[in-house]
Amino acid sequence: MKNPGARPAKVSLWHDRPTGGTTDIDTIIAAYARSTIPMTDADRAACSSGVGDTCDGTPCATDTDWAALNGTDQVTIPAGGSVIVYSAPFSGSITGTYKLNATTESLL
Repeated sequence: MKNPGARPAKVSLWHDRPTGGTTDIDTIIAAYARSTIPMTDADRAACSSGVGDTCDGTPCATDTDWAALNGTDQVTIPAGGSVIVYSAPFSGSITGTYKLNATTESLL
C-alpha cells in the first residue's frame, strides 16, 4: 500500500465480504514496513502493527471473524513510502473471496 503524499498517513485496514457476498471468513491481516515480501517465519513475525485477527464494531459490522488493523493497531505509512499488507484466511474450513478495505484516518 502506497502513500504518495508529503505527510505520514495513519490507515485502518480491514477485511469484509465482497459486494454481494454472503459468507463470513475467519481472516488475519498484518502490515510490514519493508519493501520485500516476508518469506520466512522470522520475517512474518516482524510485522509493524501486530497481527489483526478480529474486528469488533466499526468498521466491521458483519462478523468479528474478519480481521482488522484499526484503532490502536492502525498502520502508519511514511510520506512517499509504502507498506506490505499480508491478508490470509485463518483456516481452510471456510473458503471464498473477501475484500481488503483501507481508509486514511489522519495525516501526521
